[in-house]
Amino acid sequence: MDLPLKSEPVLVVPREGGALRVMAFSHKGAWVYTWGRGQGQRVQVSADAADRIWEVAQ
Repeated sequence: MDLPLKSEPVLVVPREGGALRVMAFSHKGAWVYTWGRGQGQRVQVSADAADRIWEVAQ
C-alpha cells in the first residue's frame, strides 16, 4: 500500500514486469478499481474484483 501525503492511496501489486498500481474511485455512483486509463483496465468493486486484479497481475 502506497499512502502518499498529497495524493490518493494506491495498492501496489508486485509482479515480474513491474508493479501494478491499483486505485479506487467513485464513478457514476459506483466504486471502481482501476490500474490504467482504458475500459479494460477497470472493474467495479465486487466480490470478483480481487480475482480480476490478480488475473491482470499475472
